[in-house]
Amino acid sequence: MGYFIADEINIHQRMGAGDDWVLDEPVGYVSTEHSLLIRAPKGFVTDFASVPWFARRLIPRTGKYNGAAIIHDFLYRCTTMPRAICDDIFLEAMKDLRVATWRRNLMYAGVRIGGGAARNQVNPNLTCPKGGFVVPTYP
Repeated sequence: MGYFIADEINIHQRMGAGDDWVLDEPVGYVSTEHSLLIRAPKGFVTDFASVPWFARRLIPRTGKYNGAAIIHDFLYRCTTMPRAICDDIFLEAMKDLRVATWRRNLMYAGVRIGGGAARNQVNPNLTCPKGGFVVPTYP
C-alpha cells in the first residue's frame, strides 16, 4: 500500500475560478505499487474529481478521495507518464485513503473511460508550477 506524506491538505479556492482550488502546500504521495514518489507542488491548481453533472449525486466532486484526485490531476497534467499508470496510482491512492470499494471502482472506471479527453485537454489556466516531481523510490 502507498501513503500520503502529510495527513491534511491545505488549499484555497481561487476567486471567480469556479471549481478550481490551489494548493497552499505541496501534496506528496508514495506509490508502493509503482515505486514512485510523487509531489504536486504548492500553487498547483486542481478541480478534484472531474465528475459529470449527472453522476454527482453518487460521486461528489470532493470527498475522502481529494488527495488521490490531486495526485491524479498532477500526473495527467504535468507528466508524460502513461495514462494507465496515472489511473492505477489514482486507484491505489483511493485504497490507501479507505474510499469505499464501490465508489473507488466507479471512479476508476470513470477515468479509464473518460480520462483520455481530460489528459489531452489544454487549459492555459491550469499550469504546472515549479517544484513538482515524480521520482523512483527503492525498496
